Amino acid sequence: MKNLAEFILQGDNFAVISHISPDGDTMGSAAALIYALEKLGKRAQWFCEGNVPEDYAKIPQIEKLVKSKKLEKIENAICVDISSADRMGSCLQLFNNTKNTAQIDHHATNTMFAKVNVVRDRNACAFAVLELIEELGVELDYDIARALFVGVCTDTGRLSHVGVTKEDVLDTAKLYALDIKHNEIIATLFQTSTLKKIKLKGRASQHLELAFEGKVAYTYLDSTDYAEFSAQSSDSEGVIDMCKSIENVCFSFFIRQVPNGYKASMRCKPEYDVATLCASLGGGGHKLAAGCTIEADRETAIKILLDKISEVL
Repeated sequence: MKNLAEFILQGDNFAVISHISPDGDTMGSAAALIYALEKLGKRAQWFCEGNVPEDYAKIPQIEKLVKSKKLEKIENAICVDISSADRMGSCLQLFNNTKNTAQIDHHATNTMFAKVNVVRDRNACAFAVLELIEELGVELDYDIARALFVGVCTDTGRLSHVGVTKEDVLDTAKLYALDIKHNEIIATLFQTSTLKKIKLKGRASQHLELAFEGKVAYTYLDSTDYAEFSAQSSDSEGVIDMCKSIENVCFSFFIRQVPNGYKASMRCKPEYDVATLCASLGGGGHKLAAGCTIEADRETAIKILLDKISEVL
């Protein structure tokens, strides 16, 4: 962490890069880092392939990302919550063209692709960014704390996931101490919904299937499903949790159509490991939550995933 702090203190004109199809952890972590950089007198701009999802854009600290100051030149690049270089999508060219590169992440499958690599075994990248901000000597404030909380509550299921530690809770308490109005963030992200989201989830429930005597639950959404409800990929957030919640299910997966095939999100019970499974398919993630992209038609993609799961079961 000291090496990354020195990297930041010695540089300026930072590109802060999030992974494709950004989620709460990569956006919250990136926003907090940009706030911290600005408090140090540094210039920074956010880069990401994909738009900020509608719900997240309602939170001012996340909206800040798209309003980050445009830089005339990029001298340093920092990737946030990115496990491998291909997860940058179209931003990879920017990264490769930048002489000084670093990353901060929390995935066990991280490929250490930057010149300065910090990978922490934490349940959210936001916790690692909090550690970095403290190492930099930047005082936590309302905006930084709210941005970090977006990452924490989305990647830990509001501190409900298996494996949440005492350290996670104590670090989250540091954010609560800034009176971040956590209830407003939770209400915006988890307790309100649009009609198109509800209809999309309903369509996913129609496609839902069980396999291996009910130990596996899976579903899918095609591009035509999204188009029918004028929805985007972020509107299907939570579909995998619907599969996961079914009684006696050990493995669950949700696949959605992308231009080159199907993108899979997977979950499993604590005695299993989907990170290894997804890594075997070119993806990665965490032991209990991981993903990959399969360049195939829907039926083939489902068969590939079921075959992989059958090897474990």
